[in-house]
Amino acid sequence: MSYVKIGGLKFKVKEVVGLVDGDNGLLGEINYTNQVIRLEKFNEPFHKDLVMLHEVMHGLVTLGINAELGSDEPFIRSLSHGLYALMRDNPKLFTDMIQRKP
Repeated sequence: MSYVKIGGLKFKVKEVVGLVDGDNGLLGEINYTNQVIRLEKFNEPFHKDLVMLHEVMHGLVTLGINAELGSDEPFIRSLSHGLYALMRDNPKLFTDMIQRKP
């Protein structure tokens, strides 16, 4: 995936090696000004998916609900891990929703 749309904005998605913020290693980050999501390059696709969902949740909450809540890392972690588990445990639910005609 080279981009994702969040709240009408198109974010470019980049995989990088050695993603850091100051002295801290990161798994992912979203930059609203440049509309870029950067993900640490992973060997395991499921790990990349989880981090991508985590960054998208930051974007959805920040842009659509409340910027302060969108930067609440424990809240976003719980939300993204819960949604990821729901999607993985119930794939038919999501494929049916996506394939259903409006």
